[in-house]
Parts: sequence; structure tokens; C-alpha cells
Amino acid sequence: MSLIKFMLTPMQRRRLERQQRTDENGSPIGALNFPATAATVVVSYAVRTQWPNLQKYAPLDWLQVVNADVVDLLVTINGAGGDSFYVPAGTISPILRPFELFSVENLDAAVATTLGKVRIRVQRRALDADAVAREEA
Repeated sequence: MSLIKFMLTPMQRRRLERQQRTDENGSPIGALNFPATAATVVVSYAVRTQWPNLQKYAPLDWLQVVNADVVDLLVTINGAGGDSFYVPAGTISPILRPFELFSVENLDAAVATTLGKVRIRVQRRALDADAVAREEA
């Protein structure tokens, strides 16, 4: 590895070192409190605009929704054609898929979400032994 590092330009070396740090430690965690929204409203987020400091780690691969509200939510990652995940009221739901954007929809027909009752955290996780084995295969 040291011979390869020696042959790289300074910018390539910094990128390689950042990738190694990310593989070992993961990215910083981005967090937000979901705003109060009316019934059936969809709110969309893009990693690039919501967390500019995390865009260099994109695509992120961990999204956690803490739904302490009384309404059920639907989280859709990577746009309209992406995967959707049902998040019932009163649950903590981790989503482990690569994404660069996601949306959260209030599924209740009459009740709005309450400010501060839904928290969202995102991150690019550190590689575990299984992920390393998959990459080497």
C-alpha cells in the first residue's frame, strides 16, 4: 500500500486517505428534526443541499427515522422509482440502502406531524467484516 501511496498525486493521496478513514469510521452523522407538516404532505431532502459537509461521502447508506409522533410515515429513497419504507408511529426504523435523496410522507389523512417528534439521522457507515468480504469477492 505504501508504494501505491508514493506514486499518487497529493490530491489522489488525500482522496485515498479520506476513503480509508470513511471505511474505518464512517462519515459524520447528519441530523434534522422533521418539520410540522399537514396531513398527506411530502417533504423531500437531498444530501447535497441539506448536509453540504456530507456530500463528499455520497451515497450515504444509513438513514434512521425516530418516529415519536402519532402518525405513520412513508420514507422513499432515491426519488419516485426508489424503495419505500413504512415507518409506524412510535418506532425507530433504520434503513440500510445507498441513497442521495429521500422524501418523508405523512400518511395520516387528518392529523399533522408535530415539530420535534420525528428525528432523522443519516450517515455513511463504516465497513464491517461482511462488507469487506463482499468488496473483495
